[in-house]
Amino acid sequence: MSGKALAAIAKAIAEEGAPDGLQNRNELRAARDTICKKTGPYGPILDHASVSGKEGEMISTALANPFAMLYAALDKSANMRALFQDRLAVHPCSMERPWSIILYSDGVTPGNVLAVKNNRKLECIYWSFAELGFVALSHEEC
Repeated sequence: MSGKALAAIAKAIAEEGAPDGLQNRNELRAARDTICKKTGPYGPILDHASVSGKEGEMISTALANPFAMLYAALDKSANMRALFQDRLAVHPCSMERPWSIILYSDGVTPGNVLAVKNNRKLECIYWSFAELGFVALSHEEC
């Protein structure tokens, strides 16, 4: 997690108190997994697929379902809903004028980036909508 995200969490805890039942890393992970596995109208947020490895072996990898993730974000976040309502008023989305998806790919190394042997490298693909505007796209939450 970024320093900015950690600061936001610390501020929320100071203002609202800690969430019930999330006292350690394992409980936090279990709560995250429960949300990611919950099936909504577009399926679960987290899914798995088999991909071919370097030597041709099949590897199971986790994938985030973008439709399920967007639905969950809009369902749970009043701020995200307000942003989308505002941007849809400015840039209505239609078959004739669909919104533009922005894709960004980057390598991610969780943990110690400088470790001699680091086997936890992965490639992430991020996405958003150009119509959200520069200000919104300048924040990692969008």
